[in-house]
Formats: sequence, structure tokens, C-alpha cells
Amino acid sequence: MVRNFLSAISNLLDALAKSIAGILALIALATLCLPALEKAVSTFIAWRFGAVGYVYYEIGEDRKGALDVTGDGNLRLLSADRYLFDDIKWGDKLQSSDAASFRIGPSRTERSIFVLEKPNCVVVFSKSKEIDVTDAITGGWLYVGTTSCGLFN
Repeated sequence: MVRNFLSAISNLLDALAKSIAGILALIALATLCLPALEKAVSTFIAWRFGAVGYVYYEIGEDRKGALDVTGDGNLRLLSADRYLFDDIKWGDKLQSSDAASFRIGPSRTERSIFVLEKPNCVVVFSKSKEIDVTDAITGGWLYVGTTSCGLFN
């Protein structure tokens, strides 16, 4: 009788493990096929398991007149057609082009938690506040979480 009970429990646990594995496989497949779901999953994982804080993002003109990250921001939006602070949305990824401070609050006076080194990435949760920049075109503070940059980064 005990043997039958243990066998039934074993079968139940086996079925449960297979069901969970199947559900996870479906989610993984869906994230490959649906970019919005991939963005939601990666943002949730960064919020739940990554370091959470604030980074400064700023875009200015380089010596040739082209728009590029400034030495104050050091973060590049991983999107070919968007770059301004107003263009940044929830779930966007930014990659550090050089050392960028990851802060506890949206101000340069706030303590730096650590420094994002090239090529670390963060994912945007929200725009904290836009700054009136003087030597750049656009800039502001972003509430972000650390994340992977992609498959090969």
C-alpha cells in the first residue's frame, strides 16, 4: 500500500515536472517569435534579478556634426533609428560605450552603486526626469535594471 502511494506521488511529480518544462519551452519559443513578449520577459527578469538604479543618458554632436553619446552619458540606445531622450521607451536596451555611473538616485549627487563598463547593458523601466542640457542636444535620468546585451555580448 505504501509502495502504491509512493508510486502515485512519483508519477504525479513526474507529470508536474514535464508540464512545467513544456510551459517553459513554449514561453522560450514565444519569446523568439514575438519581440514584444521577449521585451516584457527580459524587462521583468532585469527588474526581478538585476541591479536596479539610475543612469544618465545624453546625446550631443561630435566634431563632425553627427549625433553621438557624450562623455557625460556614455550610454548608447540599441536602436538604429532612435536616439533622443524623448525616443526612449519602456523595455529599450542601452549599452555602455565607456564607463557610466549606475546610481542610487536620479542625480549626480547621489551615491554611485557601481560603474557600468563597456559593453554592459541596462533595460529601461521608466524615464525619471529630463534635464535641460547646455552642451548637448538631449539628456536625462533613466530608471533601469542590468540585463544581458544579447546572445553574443
